[in-house]
Amino acid sequence: MRACRRPRPIPRSIRRGSCRSTTPPIRGPAAGVDRRSEAARAGSNQTLRPPAGEREPRRPDRGWRAMDDGPKERRDRMRISIEQAEEIAERIYRIALAFPLFVLLILLLGSLVSPARAQDRSSPSSSSSAPASASEPGPGTAGTLAACGTDLRSRLTGEQKSEIAAKAAETPAGEGLFWKIEKEGVAPSHLLGTIHLPDPRVADLPASVAEAQDGSERTVLELSEIADPQKMAQAMFSLYDTLTLPNGETLKSVMSEADYAIVSKGLEERGIPMAAMERMQPWFISTSLSMPDCDALGAHDPDAALDAVLASRALADGQEVVGLETVEEQLDALASLPMETQIAQLVATVQHAGETNDMMETMIGLYRDETIAAIMPTLEALFPDAEAVIGSSEGFAAVETALIDKRNGLMVERMIPLLEKGDSFVAVGALHLVGETGIVEGLRKEGWTVTRLPRR
Repeated sequence: MRACRRPRPIPRSIRRGSCRSTTPPIRGPAAGVDRRSEAARAGSNQTLRPPAGEREPRRPDRGWRAMDDGPKERRDRMRISIEQAEEIAERIYRIALAFPLFVLLILLLGSLVSPARAQDRSSPSSSSSAPASASEPGPGTAGTLAACGTDLRSRLTGEQKSEIAAKAAETPAGEGLFWKIEKEGVAPSHLLGTIHLPDPRVADLPASVAEAQDGSERTVLELSEIADPQKMAQAMFSLYDTLTLPNGETLKSVMSEADYAIVSKGLEERGIPMAAMERMQPWFISTSLSMPDCDALGAHDPDAALDAVLASRALADGQEVVGLETVEEQLDALASLPMETQIAQLVATVQHAGETNDMMETMIGLYRDETIAAIMPTLEALFPDAEAVIGSSEGFAAVETALIDKRNGLMVERMIPLLEKGDSFVAVGALHLVGETGIVEGLRKEGWTVTRLPRR
């Protein structure tokens, strides 16, 4: 066991005074180096190591220069007002911090599967004050912390609870967040299912989890860029075409008049000019709107998201941080959603905006109870009219086989070389772990012994 282990994340304000203060902050891309292209060529296992030496001067981002150097058609698509550009930049920054990428459940369940769930960047005045209208926490929430919504599980009937429990019991790895991975002749590794919200109720590591990470040689996340949100934002800007509609299309041209009117009104009510979103992919707008809109989360430090906490602890401890996927791969997965599915989800998101906070709080309660396989049937029972939002419609079921199962298989494939080295700490969205095609079963099929551990 190396010296100077930390049982808890160290706040950024005092991190420089820690025992590893000689390690400078992560550097951005060097001038003239296209990091996105390198990541795309590498394809997987992107590694971020604590750098040695002095920080390099900040240089202009290549992603922005590429926009100016492109063909005239591309420049024309970028001719928007300064206000619209600022709005889009803010949306991209929020997704860079949160980045829900579980394609079936972009809006809500995506927070269990993808790096760094998004949050609003509060103004200095609002971020320094307590939330004005947070609901009382329901079952499964911490009474000392403000909840963004209400955990609605108490509304379930006895029959509904029995049906949900039966469905969850049939699901492999349906319960549990913390697992030990073993194979003869190899040092054991650990696997943690995460929820990507900047909420101390889920980001405060239990001692057993902290000890497992501290005893590891490397921390493996879905994206290594989670350790540097600015680098993630730069990567997303360099892939701007993935965020926008192709061939000069607009929301007005791809949506019916009725759907367009619903979305336009919903955006305006949230203070988002429709013109700022007109050229964006519907999935991008849905993701932006899916974040809890109360101050309970916005007042928290974005570095408090569980994945960011794990990345910061690893770097402070001298570990390498390895990514199982690239930003480009995850954006491509989102952009590959059929347009009709994206539109249906966007319209449903606007129509059910008033239920999002309660959905999220209910999901947090289920996560903290480690009953992951119960999340989908619980939301289906509580919100039967919101299937396009929670991802239970036929369209999403079709996408699941094509995209989600493929992602799980790739993660298992890319994890195995790291597990063969031993002493790896792997953390991915909790919903990636469950089911016949989940990571836990995938590792077992590859000959690994995966055992549930208590979080204490």
